[in-house]
Amino acid sequence: MAKGSLLNKQNRLDRLVGLLRQDEVWTMKRLAEQLEVSDRTLLRDINELREQGVPIEAERGPGGGVSLSRRWGVDKLRLNHEEVISMLVSLAITETLQSPLLAEPVRSVRQKMTLGLPEHQRQVVNQLRKRILVGDPASGQVTQTYSQPSAAITRQVTTGFFELEMLDIEYIAGTGAVTERRIEPQYLFFNWPVWYLLGWDHLRDAPRVFRIDRMQKVRLAGKVFRPRSKSLILQGLDDYYRLL
Repeated sequence: MAKGSLLNKQNRLDRLVGLLRQDEVWTMKRLAEQLEVSDRTLLRDINELREQGVPIEAERGPGGGVSLSRRWGVDKLRLNHEEVISMLVSLAITETLQSPLLAEPVRSVRQKMTLGLPEHQRQVVNQLRKRILVGDPASGQVTQTYSQPSAAITRQVTTGFFELEMLDIEYIAGTGAVTERRIEPQYLFFNWPVWYLLGWDHLRDAPRVFRIDRMQKVRLAGKVFRPRSKSLILQGLDDYYRLL
């Protein structure tokens, strides 16, 4: 077998394991469609992975599924918490942009990353893209007032966003007024180069939009929250978005 064919096969095997890690149960048909291979090739790949020690489980029958033991692959990637957050957010942003040049490689990388992540982080991978919104570049008026937020601020924001933990912030509005808020970082919204946090504001008991570069202080509040629907967070914000 040629070297190129071996590399393609190994890449396919890596993607197969990544897909099995992404969802709890796959059908043979869905797996074959995702990998663009025949049922026979897929079965051969599954058997080869089993011989390598990968614990793939399959249910018999027409409606049977294929799954990977949840205990396998944990801690294969020795990344600290901040590194995992940065990588997942970066991949989610890139994939959301839907660049024809990067879409397939990014999707493949994201699937392979799930191989070594702890269980709770694997579950977050599947939901993270849905909570990151990407819009058009910011207007000239906005970019003129933009300043790069500090690493300490962005670290707290991304940690709260990733871990579903409330944030206590000191925020300066466009008018110059400074307020203290407790917010749920529900969604991140990117209008290059400006990041916004779409959250539930406990001071106003309503959804609000916050420019991250206008956050003067941010700390984790130590209280978790439940994700709210996108329709609830976006309601009543149409006028605001027209100003972005």
